[in-house]
Amino acid sequence: MKEKTSLDIQLQDPQNSLEAVLKTEIEVAEKVAEARDRADKKIEAARKDQTRIKEKIISEARKERDRIYEQEIEKARKDAQEKIASAKNSAESFRNKGSEFLGEALARILNLIISANSEGSR
Repeated sequence: MKEKTSLDIQLQDPQNSLEAVLKTEIEVAEKVAEARDRADKKIEAARKDQTRIKEKIISEARKERDRIYEQEIEKARKDAQEKIASAKNSAESFRNKGSEFLGEALARILNLIISANSEGSR
């Protein structure tokens, strides 16, 4: 006949079988709890990372917006300065051309006044 091993004896004993099942259930529950904790930590880390990424995107978008504003403001200033310079040149040219004809304009005005006075005194 076969000799009974200690494992066979333990398995045959209902109390030992129950303890083995309970021990296994406890081990499985511990492993499930550890896995849940690791998953929760990973989820929390992912949320923090997501928040950090969103903040980084917003910050970079604001910097880009400010850079574009500065570019457009500088462009507008440059355009305004060019228009002012052009207007000054046009005004100077107009003044110079106008002064060329100043003598002639004065003579015509005086002639008109004199002729109006001569006709009025008659």
